Amino acid sequence: MKKIFMLLSGFKKLALLFGNLALNIAGYLSINRYLAVQGHSYELASVLDRQIPFIKYFAPFYSIVYLLPVLTFFLCWNHDEILKAAAKAFAAAALFCFACFLVFPVRYDLRVELHPPYDFFTGILKFFYTIDEPYNCFPSIHVTLAWISAFVIQKARPRLAPLFRGLAVLICFSVLLMKQHYVADLAGGLAVSWLMRLLFLSGEFSAPQAEEAVETAL
Repeated sequence: MKKIFMLLSGFKKLALLFGNLALNIAGYLSINRYLAVQGHSYELASVLDRQIPFIKYFAPFYSIVYLLPVLTFFLCWNHDEILKAAAKAFAAAALFCFACFLVFPVRYDLRVELHPPYDFFTGILKFFYTIDEPYNCFPSIHVTLAWISAFVIQKARPRLAPLFRGLAVLICFSVLLMKQHYVADLAGGLAVSWLMRLLFLSGEFSAPQAEEAVETAL
């Protein structure tokens, strides 16, 4: 009976993970395509945005944001309370950002021109240019997901929190230095992540014994 319960619990956790992935991927891409077709948008470029250089070496940091939520789920897999709170935070953040994209569509007009041959770093950016039209900018969902991941890890695995915060900071730099977002987009992403923290991650969570043992061993 215990094995059956554990199996069902595992399926529920996988459902939370894949449900969030489906929501983020399908929602983001469908809205992105819709906005590219309808054409109406706002521009938030500032003098600072125009002065920020393109630094291709930040491409890997820009890319890893898609792995952070998945890694976060697995790192707090044994902590049911935090896992559920994380799933709610990620899903609510996605829905909030999607609503902003539709109500206040922002187009990014400072993308760099890429020319072959592409190296490893420009190849990454070329890939994103291919699948991602310059919409879905405000707030930056990159920044939002990165910081929610850091906040969740702070609760579930405090010893890993500095690493995740460091990655979140690098991702913040990457969205600007890869010429994918305005400064205002970054600020909006930070605001959304802090809102999700207040709504879903501000309470106290009791650590299960299994996780405490893992923490002690690390």
